[in-house]
Amino acid sequence: MNISADKISEIKAVLEKVRSTERFKLVRQFNNLRKKNENKASDWENLRKKIENSIQIRQKRLDNRPDCHFDDELPINQHRENITEALQNSQVVIICGETGSGKTTQLPKLCLELGRGVDGYIGHATEKDCSKNSRETHSR
Repeated sequence: MNISADKISEIKAVLEKVRSTERFKLVRQFNNLRKKNENKASDWENLRKKIENSIQIRQKRLDNRPDCHFDDELPINQHRENITEALQNSQVVIICGETGSGKTTQLPKLCLELGRGVDGYIGHATEKDCSKNSRETHSR
Protein backbone atom coordinates (compact mmCIF):
# COMPACT_ATOMS: atom_id res chain seq x y z
CA MET A 1 0.00 0.00 0.00
CA ASN A 2 1.46 3.34 -1.08
CA ILE A 3 0.80 6.34 1.08
CA SER A 4 0.56 9.90 -0.25
CA ALA A 5 3.09 12.61 0.55
CA ASP A 6 0.32 14.62 2.23
CA LYS A 7 -0.53 11.69 4.50
CA ILE A 8 3.17 11.24 5.37
CA SER A 9 3.43 14.93 6.31
CA GLU A 10 0.26 14.62 8.40
CA ILE A 11 1.60 11.60 10.29
CA LYS A 12 4.95 13.34 10.91
CA ALA A 13 3.14 16.32 12.42
CA VAL A 14 1.01 14.10 14.66
CA LEU A 15 4.08 12.18 15.86
CA GLU A 16 5.28 15.40 17.49
CA LYS A 17 2.28 15.20 19.83
CA VAL A 18 2.92 11.70 21.21
CA ARG A 19 4.50 11.07 24.61
CA SER A 20 8.25 11.54 24.42
CA THR A 21 8.77 8.12 26.01
CA GLU A 22 7.08 6.53 22.97
CA ARG A 23 8.19 8.91 20.23
CA PHE A 24 11.37 7.06 19.18
CA LYS A 25 9.59 3.71 18.89
CA LEU A 26 6.67 5.14 16.91
CA VAL A 27 8.89 7.18 14.58
CA ARG A 28 10.97 4.06 13.91
CA GLN A 29 7.82 2.07 13.13
CA PHE A 30 6.64 4.88 10.82
CA ASN A 31 9.98 4.97 8.99
CA ASN A 32 10.04 1.20 8.61
CA LEU A 33 6.55 1.24 7.08
CA ARG A 34 7.59 3.98 4.66
CA LYS A 35 10.62 1.98 3.51
CA LYS A 36 8.64 -1.19 2.77
CA ASN A 37 7.15 -1.46 -0.68
CA GLU A 38 4.39 -3.82 0.36
CA ASN A 39 2.49 -2.62 3.40
CA LYS A 40 -0.87 -3.82 4.49
CA ALA A 41 -3.50 -1.26 5.36
CA SER A 42 -3.67 -2.95 8.78
CA ASP A 43 -0.01 -2.01 9.43
CA TRP A 44 -0.82 1.67 8.96
CA GLU A 45 -4.01 1.30 10.99
CA ASN A 46 -2.05 -0.32 13.82
CA LEU A 47 0.42 2.59 13.82
CA ARG A 48 -2.44 5.10 13.73
CA LYS A 49 -4.03 3.47 16.80
CA LYS A 50 -0.74 3.52 18.72
CA ILE A 51 -0.22 7.20 17.91
CA GLU A 52 -3.80 8.07 18.86
CA ASN A 53 -3.51 6.15 22.14
CA SER A 54 -0.26 7.89 23.07
CA ILE A 55 -1.75 11.31 22.36
CA GLN A 56 -4.84 10.49 24.43
CA ILE A 57 -2.74 9.32 27.39
CA ARG A 58 -0.61 12.47 27.19
CA GLN A 59 -3.68 14.71 27.06
CA LYS A 60 -5.31 12.86 29.97
CA ARG A 61 -2.16 13.31 32.06
CA LEU A 62 -2.01 16.98 31.13
CA ASP A 63 -5.67 17.51 32.03
CA ASN A 64 -5.34 15.66 35.36
CA ARG A 65 -2.20 17.30 36.71
CA PRO A 66 -2.71 18.08 40.38
CA ASP A 67 -2.50 21.58 41.78
CA CYS A 68 0.79 21.93 43.62
CA HIS A 69 0.92 23.79 46.90
CA PHE A 70 4.30 24.49 48.44
CA ASP A 71 4.90 24.74 52.17
CA ASP A 72 7.08 27.79 52.71
CA GLU A 73 8.09 26.41 56.10
CA LEU A 74 10.14 23.64 54.44
CA PRO A 75 13.77 24.62 53.82
CA ILE A 76 13.84 23.11 50.32
CA ASN A 77 11.28 25.68 49.15
CA GLN A 78 13.68 28.53 49.92
CA HIS A 79 15.72 27.22 46.96
CA ARG A 80 12.83 26.61 44.55
CA GLU A 81 14.07 29.04 41.91
CA ASN A 82 17.57 27.48 41.76
CA ILE A 83 16.20 23.94 41.80
CA THR A 84 13.68 24.75 39.06
CA GLU A 85 16.46 26.18 36.90
CA ALA A 86 18.60 23.06 37.47
CA LEU A 87 15.67 20.77 36.60
CA GLN A 88 15.06 22.67 33.37
CA ASN A 89 18.71 22.63 32.30
CA SER A 90 19.92 19.19 33.39
CA GLN A 91 18.94 15.57 32.88
CA VAL A 92 20.12 14.61 36.36
CA VAL A 93 19.93 16.79 39.45
CA ILE A 94 21.35 15.77 42.83
CA ILE A 95 19.96 17.61 45.84
CA CYS A 96 21.23 17.22 49.37
CA GLY A 97 19.45 18.43 52.46
CA GLU A 98 18.66 17.62 56.04
CA THR A 99 16.06 15.01 56.93
CA GLY A 100 12.69 16.75 57.03
CA SER A 101 13.71 19.56 54.66
CA GLY A 102 11.06 18.59 52.10
CA LYS A 103 13.13 16.84 49.43
CA THR A 104 10.84 13.84 49.05
CA THR A 105 7.55 15.75 49.12
CA GLN A 106 8.43 19.00 47.35
CA LEU A 107 10.72 17.90 44.48
CA PRO A 108 8.05 15.85 42.69
CA LYS A 109 5.72 18.87 42.96
CA LEU A 110 8.38 21.06 41.35
CA CYS A 111 8.70 18.54 38.54
CA LEU A 112 4.93 18.48 38.03
CA GLU A 113 4.84 22.28 38.00
CA LEU A 114 7.42 22.19 35.17
CA GLY A 115 5.26 19.80 33.15
CA ARG A 116 7.29 16.70 33.92
CA GLY A 117 5.31 13.50 34.32
CA VAL A 118 3.07 14.27 31.34
CA ASP A 119 5.26 12.55 28.74
CA GLY A 120 6.78 9.98 31.07
CA TYR A 121 7.51 9.38 34.72
CA ILE A 122 9.28 11.37 37.39
CA GLY A 123 12.23 9.38 38.72
CA HIS A 124 13.20 9.88 42.35
CA ALA A 125 15.76 8.06 44.47
CA THR A 126 17.00 8.59 48.01
CA GLU A 127 20.49 7.93 49.31
CA LYS A 128 19.07 4.85 51.06
CA ASP A 129 17.96 3.49 47.68
CA CYS A 130 21.39 4.14 46.16
CA SER A 131 23.36 2.67 49.05
CA LYS A 132 21.05 -0.36 49.22
CA ASN A 133 21.62 -1.06 45.52
CA SER A 134 25.36 -0.57 45.97
CA ARG A 135 25.45 -3.09 48.83
CA GLU A 136 23.42 -5.59 46.81
CA THR A 137 25.79 -5.27 43.86
CA HIS A 138 28.90 -5.71 45.99
CA SER A 139 27.51 -8.69 47.91
CA ARG A 140 26.94 -10.80 44.80
